[in-house]
Amino acid sequence: MSNIKLWSRRLFLFLIVIIASSENVFADNYMRSEGEGYYTSRLQYDTARDRWDLNSTRVPMNCTARNWTLTQHYEYGLSYYNTVFGSADYLDRTCGIYGASGIGDISLGIRRRLNIYKNGRSWEAEAIIPTGYSTTGNSTIGSGLYGLRLGIFGSFGGNADEGGTPTLETGANIYDWEGTAAKQLTGYIKYNVISSDVRHFYGVIEGGYALTNRNQNTTTTINRVSDYGYDRINTRLGFSTKMTLNWRIAIEGTHVLRGRNINDSNSVVLIFSRNFSS
Repeated sequence: MSNIKLWSRRLFLFLIVIIASSENVFADNYMRSEGEGYYTSRLQYDTARDRWDLNSTRVPMNCTARNWTLTQHYEYGLSYYNTVFGSADYLDRTCGIYGASGIGDISLGIRRRLNIYKNGRSWEAEAIIPTGYSTTGNSTIGSGLYGLRLGIFGSFGGNADEGGTPTLETGANIYDWEGTAAKQLTGYIKYNVISSDVRHFYGVIEGGYALTNRNQNTTTTINRVSDYGYDRINTRLGFSTKMTLNWRIAIEGTHVLRGRNINDSNSVVLIFSRNFSS
């Protein structure tokens, strides 16, 4: 029986590692052409009444968490081999008497090709710079700490910007934070059903696994997430369609299937994006 439990835990860990989701929601694996720009504006609302404790048991929270996040993201193709990108967040987070709002993380990064002949297979390095702190309590906006993300991504099948063939995308990231904050491993598997070059339907399995600080519990519902280790598996469904030749709109819904030391949240996301061809 003990061997069965051991292998069950190993299988659960393996699934988390393989299907864990990238925190960088804008990383789509694709390199931009030299001189090409790509802008994204993302508005997310998430809420939670329960949370997963250290034993992965869902328990009621003493307040209802309600969070708004507005993210601005831009990518630019420096050359065939290099794409640079940056993003900034504005957050509003409340849960009972706790509240925090303001500018959160600023991220700057570079994406490079893994395959010089095929797009959609790349690696990234991103620096995470915290800027916002709450004026009440010990809550912070965003991560609250300086961090570094390293990611690797792959795309198989058709091109997500073209109609016809479905695509399968996968990726993994590792986050390292200053001091003793928890290091996190994340990744995802995404399946695109591309009905045409106008409309995309997609489903994603995503999550994360804490490499350190696994026994450190959260102190409040909105303290900085980089302080403690958490695990999660999410499911995400989305629909994307073109509004004009260069503008696209997408809507997504996400639910936490299982977690540890994290809120049992549901979220809705509205995304606008525009391509600036070279």
